[in-house]
Amino acid sequence: MMINQKQRDKLAFNLAKEYLLNPKKYDNRGRVTKGLLERYLRPDERPRELAEIYKQMLESALGFKMVSRVVKLCVGEISSLRRVLCEFEPARISERYKGPEELLAMIVKEFNLTGRIRTGSNDIFPKFCRTALDAATFLRKFQGAESFYEWADEFDCDPRARPALPLIIESHVNGYGFALACNFIKELGFENFAKPDVQLMDIFAGLGLSDDKDPYKVFCDIVRVAKHAGRTVTPFAVDKVFWLIGTGNFYKDDFKVKSHMRQFITYAKRELSHLGSE
Repeated sequence: MMINQKQRDKLAFNLAKEYLLNPKKYDNRGRVTKGLLERYLRPDERPRELAEIYKQMLESALGFKMVSRVVKLCVGEISSLRRVLCEFEPARISERYKGPEELLAMIVKEFNLTGRIRTGSNDIFPKFCRTALDAATFLRKFQGAESFYEWADEFDCDPRARPALPLIIESHVNGYGFALACNFIKELGFENFAKPDVQLMDIFAGLGLSDDKDPYKVFCDIVRVAKHAGRTVTPFAVDKVFWLIGTGNFYKDDFKVKSHMRQFITYAKRELSHLGSE
């Protein structure tokens, strides 16, 4: 008998967790324990300052194509931009820089990048500077972190309105799409959000959890899987489980293993097929 979507969703999530914890299948040298994995399935405490929220917005911006590689190669981690970006205070940034060209010139001077980066309007670093200034303009509207959370929570508390939150953010911040906006919100500690990135899109398509690669639709599919996986399972947790399989990046514990995405899809498809034939 064929399994229905609800059963497939729950089984796929459970198979993913079991896979991560099985050193015979997942080549992690036994480093991934149940306790370690659980830490990744819960968000960290929400940042308490607007400057920290702004910094997270920049961190999330690095998820777009080659941005992370180019920015980190030139300036290192986002934290190294603290002095150039006015201690990450959105209002001060907006007051100091009248346009992305001014910010780019300051970064080039501060990090001695003359002749080392492309400065055309469509190149990566100028685009990142536009994102940085747009993010500051957007966040300066809030009096502080609590003001921002009060606004965001109004969307989060209503499942019908929830997807509008990343849509609003992407409309205000150049360089942000729906997926990056979801990631920004998720990494602030909103458990009802997940990032529909390439790893999840591929795994969901491979396992019959989604039939579309549109980020919004995949986001909705992640939410559905969480609902079917169990009362305490969140979209945040679903995101992290499949993302860890796809990337192998255990960033909280400073180790990384190779991606097991293809191996897991093959394994899980076989298991789901077997269970469906019983």
